[in-house]
Amino acid sequence: MFLEQARNRPSRSQALRPTTNWWTLLDTMMSRTNTALLCSLAGWMASCGSDTQRNQECEPMSVIVCICPDGDSSTAICDLAGSGYGPCQCGDSTVGEDGTNSETFGDGDGDGDGDGDGDGDGDPSSSSSTTGDGDGDGDGDGDGDSSSTTSSSGDGDGDGDGDGDGDGDGDGDGDGDGPCGDGVINAEETCDGSNVGGVTCTSLGYGSGTPGCSTNCQLTTSECTGTHLLTYANVSSASLLSRPMVGVAWHPSGDFALAIASTGDVFRYDPSTQSAAVVATISGSPTGIAASLDGSTFAIVGADGIDGALWPVTVDASNQLTFELQQTLSAPAIAIETDPATGTMAVAGRSSTFTTTWVDLWDPVQGVFDTKAFFAGAGVSGLMWADEIVYQGAQALITSHGFNGADSRTWILDTDEVVPNNWSTGFGNAGRAAFRPSGGFGLVVGTSSNVIYVFSGAWTSATLPGVGSATTLTDVDWNSSGDRAVLVGRALGSPLQASVFVLMQGADTTFNASTLMNVSLANFDQSPYFGTSATFLQGAGWRPNSTCDGGLIVGGDTNRGWILRFWDIDDNDC
Repeated sequence: MFLEQARNRPSRSQALRPTTNWWTLLDTMMSRTNTALLCSLAGWMASCGSDTQRNQECEPMSVIVCICPDGDSSTAICDLAGSGYGPCQCGDSTVGEDGTNSETFGDGDGDGDGDGDGDGDGDPSSSSSTTGDGDGDGDGDGDGDSSSTTSSSGDGDGDGDGDGDGDGDGDGDGDGDGPCGDGVINAEETCDGSNVGGVTCTSLGYGSGTPGCSTNCQLTTSECTGTHLLTYANVSSASLLSRPMVGVAWHPSGDFALAIASTGDVFRYDPSTQSAAVVATISGSPTGIAASLDGSTFAIVGADGIDGALWPVTVDASNQLTFELQQTLSAPAIAIETDPATGTMAVAGRSSTFTTTWVDLWDPVQGVFDTKAFFAGAGVSGLMWADEIVYQGAQALITSHGFNGADSRTWILDTDEVVPNNWSTGFGNAGRAAFRPSGGFGLVVGTSSNVIYVFSGAWTSATLPGVGSATTLTDVDWNSSGDRAVLVGRALGSPLQASVFVLMQGADTTFNASTLMNVSLANFDQSPYFGTSATFLQGAGWRPNSTCDGGLIVGGDTNRGWILRFWDIDDNDC
């Protein structure tokens, strides 16, 4: 699955990236050894060939000579972390842990024991197990029951029925993941290419039509018939009367959401009761919130006095929350985004003079494990993780800058360089940003006009429909398939409207400005909202894992806050 594919390492010092220049690597290794026979570089893997080599510290990328089973000499390479040598490279295979030359790349044995027999039981002498079951018991049925005699060999699904519908990839990890794009609907996928599993728009709650499939193998409903206008409902809570809301994030399960107020109050929203209540108050001024990919942690960021601050919130198996000790960031935080591939959270902050941008990389285990500081033409206002294809496979963060100017920069993590990305001098102030989950391009909201900015390796812009240049956008969020994006901003006009726009992108990876729709909340100054021209909608979040295409929008003015439900008016599941 696209979203679940881990990059080669979570930080820049732990493993080799796919963007490595192999000619440079070859050059480097040749300079370090004159006796090594360099072979099979393209098949190099970071796992170690023996217990001794695995634990033997070595100079990163140094090479030792090893002997293949056929008597020929080859090489083993020290990994970039210097923690051990990899396996001996022998033709199309490597020397496994049992000393045989049978462990081939992608053999499907699933256990990592290196025995190469494919049955996953770790016993190289086994002759009765069926290759690829990966269950660890050696009987070949894939169900983990050594006494089973009825299941089909090598199904890999772990259920013993022989149909192969669980995992089927023979990796033995039970994750059920095949690659997105193989035409098979694997675990965590709702479609794959033209295969939508017999699902129709009618079964998804719409009138008619055939759903599409995004490049990250998630169903898209923009193709279903209907206007796809949004409708809204106010979430009533007396606590909101004095708490301007600034951000919202859903738990990946979709079971609940957390919304934050500038006063430090944290609300928990329950979709089953459509209600919100304060669950904690933190000491500081929050500005952003994000959830980890596995749902174990929320990270709230902002400032505590003059210091940048991060407040971790852990989530147990029962969805109970624990607010952990506050952690210090490099600068007062403005925005936070979770990398959909590695789960690393990036936090953007700025100095009091706005000229220096700080980006901290954080995860729940390590805390802040990397920091980058750099100058830009304006103060930072947002950031987004770029699709790796934009920078030739490299992991990169794009920052948007809209305080006291307008600018954008790219931090390429693989090379640890911050580079310009050709932000146009004719563009206005840049605000929050979000890259499309299924790839193609990212969006940056304009905070001083009715324009959004689109980045796909080069910048373009598009004008919002049906509004004047006084529109100020504040946030953008994509649903999990990248089918739709919602953009929110200030309330303006007479009668008063709270600015909301939707991009109905569908499965197309190329930005289509014609699918932008003005779905602003009309009569916002009337009951039950009673908004004012000083009101800004500050954050939006699509609910994941829901049959309803909808989510939450939060906002506030100087006196009160709002939490609003939104959903597609044509979706009967809502």
